[in-house]
Amino acid sequence: MTFLTALYTLIIYPIELLFEIVFSIISGLSGNVAVSIIILSLVFNLVVLPLYRRADKIQEEAREKEIKLAPVIKHIRQSFKGDERFMILQTYYRQNDYSPLNVLKSSVSLLLQIPFFIAAYRMLSGCSLLSGVSAGPIRDLSAPDGMLVIGGIAVNVLPILMTLINIISGIVYGKGLPLKSKLQMYLIAAVFLVFLYNSPAGLVFYWTLNNIFSLVKNIVMLVLREKKKEGKASKEKKASEKPDRAASFRSNVLLTASAVFLALFTGLFIPSNVLSSSPQQFMNRYTMSDPAFYLFYPLLTGIGLFVIWTGLFYYLASPKGRSLMSKVMFVLCAGALLNNTLYSNFFGDMVETLQYVLSPKFAVDDMIWNAVFLLFATAVCILLIRYTKSFPAVLAGCGAVALILISCGNIVKINEQYKLAFNSYSEKPSFELSKDGQNVVVIMLDRAIGSMVPYLMNEKPELKESFDGFTWYRNTLSYGQSTNFASPALYGGYDYTPEKINERSSELLVDKQNECLKVMPTVFSKEGWDCTFINPTYAGYSWIPDLTVFKDFEGLNVYNTGYHYLPDLPEKCANLEAALCRNLYCYSLFKSCPVVIQPLLYDKGKYNMTGLMTGEERSSFQVVSGTSKAIGHYLSFESEYYALKSMKSMTKISASGNNMTIFANKSTHDMSMLQEPEYEPRYFVDNTEYDKTHKDRFVVDGKTLKMETTAQYVFYEMNMGAFLSVANWLDYLKEQGVYDNTRIIIVSDHAYGVGQFEELIFNNDGEKFDAQGFIPLLMVKDFGSKGFKVSDEFMTNADTPALATQGVIKNAVNPFTGNPLSDPDRKKGPQNVIFSGAWDVLTNGTNTFDKAQWYSVKDDVWKRSNWKYEGVH
Repeated sequence: MTFLTALYTLIIYPIELLFEIVFSIISGLSGNVAVSIIILSLVFNLVVLPLYRRADKIQEEAREKEIKLAPVIKHIRQSFKGDERFMILQTYYRQNDYSPLNVLKSSVSLLLQIPFFIAAYRMLSGCSLLSGVSAGPIRDLSAPDGMLVIGGIAVNVLPILMTLINIISGIVYGKGLPLKSKLQMYLIAAVFLVFLYNSPAGLVFYWTLNNIFSLVKNIVMLVLREKKKEGKASKEKKASEKPDRAASFRSNVLLTASAVFLALFTGLFIPSNVLSSSPQQFMNRYTMSDPAFYLFYPLLTGIGLFVIWTGLFYYLASPKGRSLMSKVMFVLCAGALLNNTLYSNFFGDMVETLQYVLSPKFAVDDMIWNAVFLLFATAVCILLIRYTKSFPAVLAGCGAVALILISCGNIVKINEQYKLAFNSYSEKPSFELSKDGQNVVVIMLDRAIGSMVPYLMNEKPELKESFDGFTWYRNTLSYGQSTNFASPALYGGYDYTPEKINERSSELLVDKQNECLKVMPTVFSKEGWDCTFINPTYAGYSWIPDLTVFKDFEGLNVYNTGYHYLPDLPEKCANLEAALCRNLYCYSLFKSCPVVIQPLLYDKGKYNMTGLMTGEERSSFQVVSGTSKAIGHYLSFESEYYALKSMKSMTKISASGNNMTIFANKSTHDMSMLQEPEYEPRYFVDNTEYDKTHKDRFVVDGKTLKMETTAQYVFYEMNMGAFLSVANWLDYLKEQGVYDNTRIIIVSDHAYGVGQFEELIFNNDGEKFDAQGFIPLLMVKDFGSKGFKVSDEFMTNADTPALATQGVIKNAVNPFTGNPLSDPDRKKGPQNVIFSGAWDVLTNGTNTFDKAQWYSVKDDVWKRSNWKYEGVH
């Protein structure tokens, strides 16, 4: 961050951000962009009216003093020379409490307009909401108006109209002012004409409205000025009351402490909490920059909004206004703290673009209760201010110190995880498949939903041909609903179910995770097989797998796909950082505000962004509207999608040898809407017509897959996209003659409960439980097998190591526990699964998983009666 960028973020950006949020909200509510511009102008002019009134008063006082002192100053300059004149002038200035720098006071209104103009210019110039929108005679608000054509030359009328209004306003306001002041106003009008002549019509329209408002204000001020002169002629001005210095001092301290608290709370505390929850998730894997640096932007924005601009309003306010502002700021501190604390985990999991996986539901009951709590907090604050005098300021100050200390701890945590990320780099992955030997490939599709398979095959019957030889095990169980609980058993077998992991309470969870990842590679490599592991899940308990975990493992090639396969990478990564820096502060405001306002601030995950979504090559995250439309590219998803689609380029065909490969991929995990029927990423996604005309794809054998919510459609599309990518690779293997001698296991660590099967949804003590999240994908193609089959045999994803080694590794055992990988008795009887929201490996426990709900499941996962609640332990 350069000095100029920091200065802009501190002074201009807070205004620009508020412009953007208010404009987006008004546009969403009104549905008319032109009306929104009018309301935006009106709202901000009313908000800053006290500021401009005070500025005008300061200008007037400065001019009056200049006029009063001018005769004596003129006399001194004519009568004296050199140092003598200088010394006499300085003495005269000091006696009259005047400084030559006071000349700036006569331009204070102009100085105040500059940041507001720059903010409006930046926001409206790049606003995608203006694109292609007409307003009366204006064809496109995002382009110059060109309303008048003379001799084939388009003339922009709005800038000329704006200038005329500026001149009229100057004539009205300049009545009785010196020539210098009048010339200043006319010069400014000319500058704005030149500067804005070729600007977007929406921007000029906004600034013209501002000038109209200014003209009305000037007329009113002129009338008030005349009345004031009449009043002076009739009677003397009453002496103003002396302010209470002690009360004024308390207000100053309370305002300062509260402003600093809010700046730190919204700019540092909440953003650092978010980043520290999963630092590597938010890291730019292209530039490998430290996520902690993202905190500079929200922190400077918070300081600019609450310290600088609020401080300026406070400085220009009357004594009564200052007293009221300090009290309001203290109440805002309490309200922000209460909103964030009570609703900190209210909306579930989120991705690195700060969008929630499932759309937040803002219940009316929560809004009411939140309002009750806020009213109570406000009453307590008022009582504290009234009866304890200095205590509120001390409380806010101590709170600010506490925020700094907690945030420093978060930054340390972020930095520790950032350093680990450097252990994740690898070259582009590749793995071998031989024509004469045997090959075993395990493809782990994170969060792939097994229950969707028949519907995917129903829509795309050609998939059955591509998946020739596969058996789909529809009755498969996962031991958890998130990767930290469910993946160990998939990679290591039944020795790594959550129950078995907790039994080894003297060992760290991270060590057990690393151990399970080495089970299959160790077993195969000891038998002379060449082994490759791509994206070893949570290696080193790191979001980006720590490849140094395998540094002493000979005979194993380890890779991370990272962003190797992502197109337009530099532009998208740069835009992701810009969007994240912006949204971090918007997220803070969202979490700090009352629940009734939160839907407007969240804005379906867009956070009222109007500018950064423009330009397909720059887009780095996606905003979904309803069940069929979306705009933007989701960087994390597409890095995984294109990696899976690039399996052909990763595959190297050799003549002989035995090869074992594990490839973990998250293209079925991170939510991104795809364009149907290709099921590919697009900048603009519109599936409205296809969804409307292809509803029959969701009915198989009379059983309907429930498709009503955004999540249900998006997860279906992601699973279809993954199946089509894998199918493309399978067809390639057939072309290369390495299909029949390759055993392929496609499995997921867990699924996701999106409420598509009523028989899998039940309540436990009032809490909704969706067993669909425990039915992972499991499909197996053995050597030389033919046809697509469906099996009802009870399986778990902990069978993966046994399926991989069956028939090729004799008497395969876990090299770390000595237990056989294939042991049918382990599936006999109820299986214990864990149900917990503690998905983060950084917070789910140290040696054992934290307390959670447990269920026992019998041999048919599709029967509700086979699920039994076993309590919390």
